[in-house]
Amino acid sequence: MAGKALETYVFSNRVTLIGDAAHTHGGAFAAGGSLAIDDAYCFSLALNHVFPINANRKPDKKELAKAFKLLIAKQKEKVDISRTETDEGLRERIISRPDPAWISEHDVKAAFDRTVKLVGKIVLITRVIS
Repeated sequence: MAGKALETYVFSNRVTLIGDAAHTHGGAFAAGGSLAIDDAYCFSLALNHVFPINANRKPDKKELAKAFKLLIAKQKEKVDISRTETDEGLRERIISRPDPAWISEHDVKAAFDRTVKLVGKIVLITRVIS
């Protein structure tokens, strides 16, 4: 990892960092470009999830906050995975993969859908407790 991970990539529910700006990494294999595409696609999925694509108005602050919350949860998932893996574990994982396609193949839609389900469960639990 190239540096310390940021606590958040979203600022005032108005701006988000993506790609190299949001993810600390060594810079190999065009990772920043790949992460930027993944992040942008994930954010579009988040916006479409909370705001109807055929709406004839701008999203309100509450809808934007919910979309950013989903994006943060998805980005945090990537950071949490990288924080728990040791250098030796990473080396072993890379050595055992015969095909380097894993570098750029990431199913953003499937990962986003998992995040929506997880965030939904958290919201439900919070509402039951409150």
